[in-house]
Amino acid sequence: GKINALKPRTTTIKVKDLNSDTYKTKQITVTYPLSNVSITNQNFSINKGSTLQTTINYTKNVSDSITEANYIKYSSSDTSVATISSTGLITGIKGGTATIYVKDNYGTILAQKSLTVIERTITLNESNQTIIMGNNKTLNYTCNYSDLATCTNQLIWTSSNTEVAT
Repeated sequence: GKINALKPRTTTIKVKDLNSDTYKTKQITVTYPLSNVSITNQNFSINKGSTLQTTINYTKNVSDSITEANYIKYSSSDTSVATISSTGLITGIKGGTATIYVKDNYGTILAQKSLTVIERTITLNESNQTIIMGNNKTLNYTCNYSDLATCTNQLIWTSSNTEVAT
């Protein structure tokens, strides 16, 4: 009898002669065309608003010229933090962490990796300032860095008109 492999799982096939009560059985395992799937990006973090292409490795279980696009689906555990396209392109939406999943067509997780989206915002704590010429004023600010980096070493202060104030 011809067996059609429909879904990666294990099943038992039975055969019986119509004139007998005895069944013969055979365990059949249907395998997925890809195995040993892994996400290979070394640095799996991006800034809010940036993109990152997911790269994966896998073993082909068949000799056909299959492509991953036919068998791989990508998803994010938290689309408010990061989204991922059907081709594996990740977009950082807001600071936080999300798990990126590589799944088969049946929803089985083949690989997963935690992604960090870094969001850095600076807030000036005062309204517009009036300063008497010859004096100076210290502007107070608040850093909100999702990666807990120290912002004081990373700030660049500039003036739109250095003849007025620096």
